[in-house]
Amino acid sequence: MANTSYHHGNLKQALIAAAREQLAEQGVASLNLRALARGLKVTHPAVYRHFKDKDALLEAVAEEGFVELTERLQAASVASPEDHARGLEHMATAYIGFALDHPELLQLMFVLMPASERMQNESLYAASKQAYAVLLSSVAHTDTDPYISSAVVWALFHGLATLTIDKQLEVLDDPDKRQTVLSQAAHVLARGMF
Repeated sequence: MANTSYHHGNLKQALIAAAREQLAEQGVASLNLRALARGLKVTHPAVYRHFKDKDALLEAVAEEGFVELTERLQAASVASPEDHARGLEHMATAYIGFALDHPELLQLMFVLMPASERMQNESLYAASKQAYAVLLSSVAHTDTDPYISSAVVWALFHGLATLTIDKQLEVLDDPDKRQTVLSQAAHVLARGMF
């Protein structure tokens, strides 16, 4: 039997990347550690040096998703610092763009791994809190309680993202109409908060 294992420069990151690819193509149920090991030409036990089980790998994938979402939200939040409505629109566009680019990942992050489970993993929970912190800072100077305002903003962004990826509202299927919806929603939010 030929030895198919070899030294891998950064196996942990390679496993996360391979898991994300498999997640995007086939969904979370298809994720198989043995198949990932074969695909990366490493032994199955090598996977367990980095992840104790499939759930640990999925947590790492979700954590990476939160880091990416945070980066997109941060970039969008500085696009229009003086125009609150425009800033919220940019952030909504970034959030929905992330959802459209990574629908299976978004489902893993929020549906398959609810907050109560994320709290059990310190680094995953910290990554999810960073994404929330960007939303919180975007409404820190509102006339209302920023925690209430950020909950409203998050609910709107996530709701529109979910409706978009689940194809529940025909108007959201068209990119131009979707942008109009985001713009109007952002202006309504800004009028109510600032």
